[in-house]
Amino acid sequence: MVEWINEFQHESLTDPQVKESFTKAMSKYETKEAAIVGGFNAIQAVGKPFKLPESLDKLPDDKTRQEFQLGVSKLLGAVEKPEDLKDIDWLKGSTLENDTPQEDLVKKISEIAVAKKWPKSTVQDLVEFWNGLQASERNKIAESQKQQDAELQEKAKVIKESFVKISGSEDNLKVDKDLLQSMFRNHAGLSGDEYDAVGDELAGLLLGDVTKAPNMAKGLIMLARQFKSGDTNNGSGGTSKPTAKSAYEQRKERWPNSPQMWGRPE
Repeated sequence: MVEWINEFQHESLTDPQVKESFTKAMSKYETKEAAIVGGFNAIQAVGKPFKLPESLDKLPDDKTRQEFQLGVSKLLGAVEKPEDLKDIDWLKGSTLENDTPQEDLVKKISEIAVAKKWPKSTVQDLVEFWNGLQASERNKIAESQKQQDAELQEKAKVIKESFVKISGSEDNLKVDKDLLQSMFRNHAGLSGDEYDAVGDELAGLLLGDVTKAPNMAKGLIMLARQFKSGDTNNGSGGTSKPTAKSAYEQRKERWPNSPQMWGRPE
C-alpha cells in the first residue's frame, strides 16, 4: 500500500467501506500530489464523451471485463429474458396476407437471444431478414409455377389446334371425341365398370400428344368415324356391314353368363 494513503485523514473516511474504496481508488497514485493531479484530470473529464477501451485486454482483470461487457450489453438493450422481446414485430418483412408469427421460430430466436445477450435491435433485424428471405423464396416458386402453367397452356393450345386441324373444326372435334369414347365403350370388349374406370382417359392415353403422333390421332379418329358409319375393315382389306343386332346384344349372346362383359346398352 502507498504510504501517503495511510497518512491522509478526512472525516468521510471514518466509514470502513468508504475507506476501503478510497484506498483501492487512490493506490494507483504514488504520491498525494499525483492523486491531486489525477483528481483534477477527472474533474476536467466530466461531461466529455466516454471513450471505449481499444481492447478488452486493456482492462485490468476478467471481472472488470465481464462487468464492462454486461454494462455495454445493457446500454444496447440486451435481451435478458423472453419477455424483453414483447415489442418485437415478428411479422416485419413478411408479404403474406393475414400472416401470423411462427411459434417455433419465435421460441428458438428468443432462446438464442437470451443466451447470447443479443440487443433487441439485432433480434428485430434478424426477424426482418428471415421474413424477407421467405418472401423472396415464395416469389421465386410462384414465378416458376406461373411459367410452368403458361407453358402447359401453350402446349394444350397447340395440341387442340392440331386436333381441330384433323377434325376440320371445333364442332367436329367434339363429335369425334364422342365417337372415340363410343368406340371404346361399345367395341373394345370393356365391361361397364371397366369403361367407367378407364374409358374417359383411354382416348387421351392412346392419342397422347397429337403433335408427336398426328398420324396415330388421325387413324383413331377415322376408325371411330367408320364405327359410326357402319364401315369397318374385316381384316382382309375389305369392309363388312355390322349385323342387325347391336353390339350390346352381340356381347350378351357371346358371354351369356358374364353380365360384367355386356357393357352398356346402345
